[in-house]
Amino acid sequence: AVLRAAGLRTGLYTSPHLVEINERIQVAGEPIPPERFAALFTALRARIETLLAAGRLRFHPTYFECLTAMSMEYFRQQAVEFAVIEVGMGGRLDATNTAAPVVSVITQIDFDHERFLGSTIEAIAAEKAGIIKPGGVVVSAASHPAAVEVIRHEACNQNAKLIEAWKDYSTSEVSSHDGAYSFRVQDADGFSIPVRLALRGVHQIENAMAVIAAARE
Repeated sequence: AVLRAAGLRTGLYTSPHLVEINERIQVAGEPIPPERFAALFTALRARIETLLAAGRLRFHPTYFECLTAMSMEYFRQQAVEFAVIEVGMGGRLDATNTAAPVVSVITQIDFDHERFLGSTIEAIAAEKAGIIKPGGVVVSAASHPAAVEVIRHEACNQNAKLIEAWKDYSTSEVSSHDGAYSFRVQDADGFSIPVRLALRGVHQIENAMAVIAAARE
């Protein structure tokens, strides 16, 4: 929404969907039309069958991998200027990690998908931090001390610029109306901006701080 408000043509890939599967792939705020979705899947399926028959694929790609490939191809066809791509479970081994990000964003980290990501905050954070690229830029909202250390270590290893939104930004003038919050975000260098959120929940404040930090980068 921030990118669209700035006049940019955007792609958005999210999961899961709430009502219909084409919600997951959007351009300029509009879900992919069903006929385009079907055409992309038909083309992808033919490509997969060819690669399987030639022995170039060991296994059929997963449901999520197929959708990720379809989203990236659709964004290419639609010539988007920026694509916002949400990871699936983790990051390090996620299908979305084939993208080369302008900026990587890590939200709050807690116990999640432990069967696949690990049973400790450190292990889960290490999987999430797998989206940090060499020389890249990463914005982190993860404030759990164990997660903070893992993310800092990985950013250092990758020589990446790390912005810790939870530390580098602060809020004031916080108020709520029917569960939706208004507040002011500022940093130590004098940046300040008023924010009014449409999404309900106090946790959306820290998400918004990460969005602002990423947009500025």
